[in-house]
Amino acid sequence: MIYKKLIYYIIIFLPIIQHSISKDVYINNSSDFMNYFSKNDSEDTVTIRINNEVEISNSDEVIILENKISKLVFQGMSKEVSSLNLSNVPNGIIFSSSIEKVEFLNIRIDANSNENCIMIENSDTLFYKSNLYGDPSCTRIVNYYGNNKSKISINETVVSGKGVNSLFHISKGTIESVLSIYMNFFSVDKPGGAFYIEDSDYSNFYNCTFHHGYSKDRGAGTLFYVSSDPGFVTELTLNHITETDIVTKTKDGKGLIIFCNNRKL
Repeated sequence: MIYKKLIYYIIIFLPIIQHSISKDVYINNSSDFMNYFSKNDSEDTVTIRINNEVEISNSDEVIILENKISKLVFQGMSKEVSSLNLSNVPNGIIFSSSIEKVEFLNIRIDANSNENCIMIENSDTLFYKSNLYGDPSCTRIVNYYGNNKSKISINETVVSGKGVNSLFHISKGTIESVLSIYMNFFSVDKPGGAFYIEDSDYSNFYNCTFHHGYSKDRGAGTLFYVSSDPGFVTELTLNHITETDIVTKTKDGKGLIIFCNNRKL
């Protein structure tokens, strides 16, 4: 009798429990996006489903996502069909530390803002089978702050600065990238065309391609490592890396890797 009652309660209440911890939100336009994130709800797992091109519009204020979410997923149907266009978000989007994990899957992102196209704070982050594109108004497409505890993974993804901006600024976060292409990155007044990596203790790039980069100052620096601590040690793993058409205006180095302030490999 007790066993039968237990089975009954599992059948009745399990769907309710699953629904309470996992939520799908369909975003078709800017209003849907702003309305959901303005609620500041606390959720376990939220999947933002994008099945078309969604152009986000906002005033001059930055969009700060402060919802308390354990895992936030932006899920597209494919990079050709699903896109998140930030062209009308002048000051970018900030994913605050209240979001523990962020994933971008099968989606295209067009960034357009000032310093912070996309800023992610203290969240484990995954870009998978996605495309990211810059804009002349961007300094860098993604600014990532890991606080020495978070990881950013970029897998089977294409990232293009479109010949006008740098790609990533990574601070105090672990980096892993597999089967990804970084291209058309451009740096005028800041080093690190593809990656500017600051105080990060581990990086792993496997089967990645770096193509067509230009730097006016301090070398092309496809991977540019820097630390204010002369004794800081970083571990870097590179396997099956292709680098083509990297150009620098100055003569202080245009190699794949540049280390500053006594960084050690």
